[in-house]
Amino acid sequence: MMRTQEGAIKIFRKLGFHHEVILDDYVKDRTGRTQDLIIMSVNMKELWQEMEHYFLDSDTGRRG
Repeated sequence: MMRTQEGAIKIFRKLGFHHEVILDDYVKDRTGRTQDLIIMSVNMKELWQEMEHYFLDSDTGRRG
């Protein structure tokens, strides 16, 4: 995502994502200005386990 997308970056960090690389001036925004591209990654096994935990603790998970 673009560096200027601070809200999205914050959400992904809370989900456990971290920066892998920043590509300077790699993409253009809607106005045509170049922006830095941030590539983030996460350990999907850990993320999935955490999501399953929240699902099983929710009312939706208890109905089944």
